[in-house]
Amino acid sequence: MAKPWWKRALDSGHYARRGHSAEYIWAEGFVPAATTNFTESNRSPADIDRVVIHITGGVNISSAVSTFATSENANRTSSHYVVGQDGEVYQMVKEKDRAHHAGSSANRRSIGIEHGASNRSGESPTDIQYWSSAVLVRYLCNKYAIPLDRTHILGHQEIATTNHNCPGPNWDWAGYMQKIRLCHHFTSLPLPVML
Repeated sequence: MAKPWWKRALDSGHYARRGHSAEYIWAEGFVPAATTNFTESNRSPADIDRVVIHITGGVNISSAVSTFATSENANRTSSHYVVGQDGEVYQMVKEKDRAHHAGSSANRRSIGIEHGASNRSGESPTDIQYWSSAVLVRYLCNKYAIPLDRTHILGHQEIATTNHNCPGPNWDWAGYMQKIRLCHHFTSLPLPVML
């Protein structure tokens, strides 16, 4: 299967040559969201106090990345990070900027993370995807002094201004939170495939 346009651009160094580099050490790279799909800001660490979890609606993250990267995105949506089923992580919006992912009030104070999964088809996140996301969330919580609890690590559906079923019933919150608490053991090692 041919690589999507954004992956070819990333692999060629196109984005890096334009100054787009990921803040997260284990990200595959930075694929910039279109400027219409996020709000340039200068948020300080004190301005960020939660992480919002999303699913894309399909296991292939290419559609979500393409949507966030184009100015033809009618909903003008984006997220800071996208996590694929194989554990790959791509950054799309700088953490200081406001991604458009959970309503303006939540966007002002949160980091948004999309995951390739679907409620409609029952395609749940994979174990390596949960682990990869957990390590990312642990990194963000450490960086921004965000408590490791369900008050500060939320699903999109838990934000009062939304009516989405996201990440929905297939998201294993108990297992995910356990991984977030355990993953401090892996802060200087490659991502774990299993414990």
